[in-house]
Amino acid sequence: EDDGQPAGMRWRLPLSIYHDLRGYLCAAADADVEPIPREVLKMASLGCERQARGFPSAEEICTKRGLRKGLAEALAPFQRGGVEFVAERKGSALLADEMGLGKTVQAIASMSMYHEEWPVLVLTPSSTRFHWEHEFLHWLGASSPLHAEELRAERKRPRAAGLSFPGTHGMRVPGMRV
Repeated sequence: EDDGQPAGMRWRLPLSIYHDLRGYLCAAADADVEPIPREVLKMASLGCERQARGFPSAEEICTKRGLRKGLAEALAPFQRGGVEFVAERKGSALLADEMGLGKTVQAIASMSMYHEEWPVLVLTPSSTRFHWEHEFLHWLGASSPLHAEELRAERKRPRAAGLSFPGTHGMRVPGMRV
């Protein structure tokens, strides 16, 4: 990207030295240093903290967030990080990865953490409604190979009346014309 500055005039420095560097530059008599807005600094700091923390393991996300074992193990580490991101925000988050990185499965895994609050409504263009239905059934459905062992154990336990999570009852995927 060309902002009109010669290539040698742009620096990329670690966020950790920002305050010291700004203090040093402000102390110079002929320097006019505009601060980075506080909100931007806060967002950048949160990103650094998240990177330093790393992604949760499949076991951690099962234990801490109640995700089904088969689904948690099928997620790539960065996808588990996305699910954890949604969970930290109590389900109020936007997943905006590049195409092809698995936002659908991250969204389904995130929604599954809140299955007790279902029904869930997925708003999608009409052309993708069958894809969403297929993905829900693949990742959470009663016939999903990911949950075969868990479902066998579930069938042996007495069931309470109400929502049946393994079959994704309560899921609604209406199509929208756009």
